[in-house]
Amino acid sequence: MNNIELILNCCKHYDEIVNYSIDDSDFISKDLISYYKEYVFFNYDDKKKIRLLDKIMYEYIRNKEFYSYIQDKLNTGEILPIDSDINKIYKEFKVNSIRVINSCKWI
Repeated sequence: MNNIELILNCCKHYDEIVNYSIDDSDFISKDLISYYKEYVFFNYDDKKKIRLLDKIMYEYIRNKEFYSYIQDKLNTGEILPIDSDINKIYKEFKVNSIRVINSCKWI
């Protein structure tokens, strides 16, 4: 399987992520998308992590709360290498978002 086939099979959201409109001052998003592209093309043996990274990056560009969460974490320097911490941050965000209830309406 070549890299193009891998992208088509494992990265459902590749085009949306790579073509995401980024503000010129948003260096974090530029770095994350650059990391995503490089990882997909140079680590094609690790399909499980590629699928997970695709899912996380899609969440990043679609979910404003997750976007802000990542931006805050990276701006404060809480995390260092993107590749080792992005999955950890995603899991942490999911756990924290379950704990926080934005609104509750009882019938």
